[in-house]
Amino acid sequence: MKTVDPMHLRSSVVTIDSAKLAKNWNLTKSLLPTTSRILPMVKANAYGHGDILIANVVSKLGAVGVGVADLGEAVSLRDRSFKGEILCMGPLSGECVEFGIDQDVILNIRSLEELKIMQDLQSRTSRPFRFHIKIDSGMNRWGFRSNEWEKAANEINKLSCGIPEGIYTHLCESNNPDQTFTKEQIKRFSHAVTIFEKILKKRLIRHCANSGGILHHPESHFDWVRPGVAMYGYPTLNGKELDYKPILKWKAQLFQVQQIEPGDTVGYNRTFRASRKMTLGVVGVGYGDGYQRGYASANIDYRGHHLKIVGIICMDALMVDLTNVPKPMVGEEVTLIGSESDSPTAWDLAHLTQTIPYEVLTRIQSRVPRVLQ
Repeated sequence: MKTVDPMHLRSSVVTIDSAKLAKNWNLTKSLLPTTSRILPMVKANAYGHGDILIANVVSKLGAVGVGVADLGEAVSLRDRSFKGEILCMGPLSGECVEFGIDQDVILNIRSLEELKIMQDLQSRTSRPFRFHIKIDSGMNRWGFRSNEWEKAANEINKLSCGIPEGIYTHLCESNNPDQTFTKEQIKRFSHAVTIFEKILKKRLIRHCANSGGILHHPESHFDWVRPGVAMYGYPTLNGKELDYKPILKWKAQLFQVQQIEPGDTVGYNRTFRASRKMTLGVVGVGYGDGYQRGYASANIDYRGHHLKIVGIICMDALMVDLTNVPKPMVGEEVTLIGSESDSPTAWDLAHLTQTIPYEVLTRIQSRVPRVLQ
């Protein structure tokens, strides 16, 4: 019996433009001093783009490694043969830390509680492990607070197996035109670096710049930078300040074309009633794939025509108005998210649902295959 990868049988597909990714990489690199290296973030399936695809491409482009949100993401990359450095920036627990060590993942310590986990680990293993130190510089999410810095540094100094390699923080409003608080965060971080390096008696790898920091705060570049959504082509508050290009396209097949009469209703709850004869198309994508019901007023591109969605978006399908399209063909593709100026973008869908492109992109489900071009 012939075997086939089930992902090849899906009715929609995401394609990643490797040439545009390389251009976004080079644009990011041009903004940095030659001493700064790039650690792209591939958490949340590389912001919906496919973590192993992106990790392999950026490694060839010269990334120092990749960053992930938790050990599950790190181990998943290792299971798919990713050999580069992985910095896990998420939480630690006693039962999972050793998996990270086994997989040669760079861990991070963000609290006195996590530091205690590391101390307890030493009673069970003599294997060395590498880690970075997270500083809370004002976001009040993760990291050692200023009143903990000296105590944490002294406790870290006592670790016999732990190897502190880096120190970092996160900028919480680096795209804000008012740069006051970001500059204060960078100042606090620099003060923390001084304290930790003095007590640990070593220079640490320093990093704090996210996409906004890279673009707007050169003083935040330090040794590494951590671009996220900028690498994927959505770098700023409005997405239009620099020549970054979206690298993701999401297309789906047109599976059925039919004629409906005036008075016919379409879809669940019969929310749409035709006022005229119409040509209706059924597209093989729905909210089960990540194309949310809230996108119902979005345009879908087909041969340069902007199609309107008809009725409620279903779990696995949606219907579109093809009335003004000459000879629509079953099997052809429509564009749900594109990268050209005349195609819908993640910004367009984000505006419809009062959110940000990050959320639109990360909602594209894993059942939608990602293909590198």
